[in-house]
Amino acid sequence: MLKKYFILFIFILSFVLFLYVFYRSEIIFNGDRRNFYLAYYIISLIGFITGFVLIFLNNNIFKYLSITIISLIFSFYIFEFYMTYVSITMLKDLNIKKKIKIYKKNTGKDYDIRDIYSYYLDQKKNNPNIRIDSTSANLLKYNELELFPLSGVSNSEVILCNENGYYKHIFTDRYGFNNVDEIWDYKEQEYVLFGDSFAEGYCEDKEHTLVNNLQKLLQKKVLNLGQGGAGSLLEYATIREYLPIKTNNLIMLLSDNDIIDLRKELKNSVLIKYLKDKNFTQNLLLNQKKIDTIYKTIFENEEKYRKKIEFIRFIKLNYVRSYLSNLLSKKQKINKVSQSNVDSEGYLEFKEIMLELKNLSLKREFNFFVIYLPSYNYFKGNSYYNKDHYPIINILKDYEINYLDLTKEVFSNEKDPYDLFPFGFYGHYNKNGSKKISEAIYRFILR
Repeated sequence: MLKKYFILFIFILSFVLFLYVFYRSEIIFNGDRRNFYLAYYIISLIGFITGFVLIFLNNNIFKYLSITIISLIFSFYIFEFYMTYVSITMLKDLNIKKKIKIYKKNTGKDYDIRDIYSYYLDQKKNNPNIRIDSTSANLLKYNELELFPLSGVSNSEVILCNENGYYKHIFTDRYGFNNVDEIWDYKEQEYVLFGDSFAEGYCEDKEHTLVNNLQKLLQKKVLNLGQGGAGSLLEYATIREYLPIKTNNLIMLLSDNDIIDLRKELKNSVLIKYLKDKNFTQNLLLNQKKIDTIYKTIFENEEKYRKKIEFIRFIKLNYVRSYLSNLLSKKQKINKVSQSNVDSEGYLEFKEIMLELKNLSLKREFNFFVIYLPSYNYFKGNSYYNKDHYPIINILKDYEINYLDLTKEVFSNEKDPYDLFPFGFYGHYNKNGSKKISEAIYRFILR
């Protein structure tokens, strides 16, 4: 009887895993992360095979094999429990031990290893109004929102991230963007920059961000409409709502995960209206109080269910999977990237968005520049692999949009592209990377 129930458990677990993986891979990510989920497809298949094999084993062999399986699962959860316990007080970073040593050697200081929530609670003791960064991209799962924010919380001190040994804080303006508030009083904006976290200013000191570097080089103020995690639909909507009437130069920072982010944004009932209705607006300039209230309510709810979320992550073996994924990615052989189907979902909408932005620049007579930013994820040594890279560049060429591909302009000239990232690991650009990229953008827009 025990054998029967154990085998049934294996079959059910494998089937549930297969359905969940299929849902995440093919529906949520639209097949874009199929290589990542391949390992979980294989695990679910192994589960089915194991279940069939167990049916035909004699009781003694079944006993030893089932003990082995249970022991293996138990070991995974012991490791997960340990990592969950450590993460309560330590930053969630697989390279944290190496970063601690490098940071100590370079600065003589101790790396701040607190996770962002622990850091937030400590900061809150002295500043009750401080907040953890929450962007529009974090709200995509709340599809029932009647008003969808395209900026952050206004007039607040916000904790962004820690990739360099310390937490980066910003002070948001009247509309929740990373600017000095007085910039909105200017009747004319010479430069407006928008994009995702690279534009907003993660995770470097203010003096080393792309925006600040550009302001020094241009000797002009740059209005920053960047939002962490934004794809091109969210960015396009932001321009529709916030771009000042008198703008002379618009600079779009286009990240290499844009198509992936865009496909998620297309599922949002409010954002899609910006594509379907060219006159649609939420009048966000007049609704900042509502935006602040939405963020406050959602943050309070997420705080309330924080323990529940951590428990779900524990059940799903979040740290075990992250560790194995990181291990496998180092050994994975990367093949040459093939051209993607530019008529598939995401590319068609991307074309429409880029054409609308170009038409807007012609109608309102401002210069429109697009900067393609490669990220750490797609470098293997000195080579860059991203299946969306060439399709995006070709779309920009087809529409005769003035663009700069930093993959060629900066990164291909580097002996080691990882030197442009924090401690040579995953993250946003470091001081050196930000400087070189800012200089390349400066040369491009003034040529």
